[in-house]
Amino acid sequence: MSQSSLWQGGKAEYGKNQAEQPTDSATVKQLLTELSEAEATSKTQTARDLRNKLNDVREKLGDEKFKETLNELIKDPQASEKWLEYLRALMKLW
Repeated sequence: MSQSSLWQGGKAEYGKNQAEQPTDSATVKQLLTELSEAEATSKTQTARDLRNKLNDVREKLGDEKFKETLNELIKDPQASEKWLEYLRALMKLW
């Protein structure tokens, strides 16, 4: 039985199909959520690491695609007002 490999970040991921791979939007949302929590709890090193990861994702996607992804998150009808304010503030930075 052979396992398929998908390349992500320069590493092969065995046994995963496209449906199991996180979307750009899901990846960005997860990093932003973790960053928000790290900033709220004064975990400066964690926040710095997460900002670096977000910048890596932004470089991978390109500025326009990254902004489109942030806009998708802003348009989420289930997003809280606090989350939307946080995203809008980040949009100004990028």
